[in-house]
Amino acid sequence: MNSLEKALWIINRLALPPYEMTLSELARELGMTPAGVSKIMNVLEQQFFVARNSSSKTYSIGPSHLRLSYVYNQMRGIQSIGVPFLHKIRELTGETAIISIREGTEGFLAYKVDGDSFLRSLVRVGKHLAINGGAAGKLLAAWLPEEVREKALANRVLERMTPSTITDPQLLRKEYEKIRSQGYSLSLGEVTEGEMGLAVPIFDKDGAVWCCLTIGSTEDKKHRVEEWLPMLEECAERISEALQFRR
Repeated sequence: MNSLEKALWIINRLALPPYEMTLSELARELGMTPAGVSKIMNVLEQQFFVARNSSSKTYSIGPSHLRLSYVYNQMRGIQSIGVPFLHKIRELTGETAIISIREGTEGFLAYKVDGDSFLRSLVRVGKHLAINGGAAGKLLAAWLPEEVREKALANRVLERMTPSTITDPQLLRKEYEKIRSQGYSLSLGEVTEGEMGLAVPIFDKDGAVWCCLTIGSTEDKKHRVEEWLPMLEECAERISEALQFRR
């Protein structure tokens, strides 16, 4: 990796648990000396991409990302258009409503309105989504171009998060086909035991899917999927229409 790639790797690493790392920890994971990493961190800190805790000697994500996030929101339009629908879904179902976004092959949880279940403490904005577990992660992967999806599958180990997680690539390919065919994704205890996720795609003007709408609930509510699905699809369609007009 060159210096730019290393800097970007550090930023992405600090966006994952434990969200704070020392210079030595970053150096060890990068395979560099602390002195070499320190030079990169000094530049990132000067530009406010990382922040240093003088007491714990750890680094975390800095405030520049908030500014960039605001610009991203204005360009994409998904926050102003989509979040009101999250509140509507929360009001109608009592469950956690989520918008997830894909950039490249990686999906992450972008916006949420908490429901009443235990999931509210587990669902964190900014969380990266697995491509083999969870309704949103599977759905966003399912709508990737086939060659891109195959490359993503080839370049990663499919982690088993619970006994229900799909770790067989062939079974996962069949799951993607099913999701595209039926138009929605269902997850039952694939990321956290006892959880349920129901996700539908939000299409852009070109018919591509870079974001989706999800209800996060518990497995004991799976009998309500048929009730919730039409409402979720209607909300996704209205978001899609609004995004197309905005562009």
